[in-house]
Amino acid sequence: MLVKNKVIIITGGAKGIGITLSHKFAEAGAEVIITERDETAGNKVAAEIRAKGFTLILSRPMFPANMTRRLWPILLRKNTAALISS
Repeated sequence: MLVKNKVIIITGGAKGIGITLSHKFAEAGAEVIITERDETAGNKVAAEIRAKGFTLILSRPMFPANMTRRLWPILLRKNTAALISS
């Protein structure tokens, strides 16, 4: 995949197809940002991905005002490859 060193944002990244996408994009070298309403599920996926040595940022709940402020510096530093809503 052509996502190495890109930022991928996945909403619902800890359940259903989102969990698979989170893992696959991280394995492909992307910096993955997941949002998840279920904090327990989000923390579990974040721990799994980080345990493999991949970069992941977990934000909860979905796109609050403080997350927008946190995301802009990341998105401006790097080319954002995708925003995926699962």
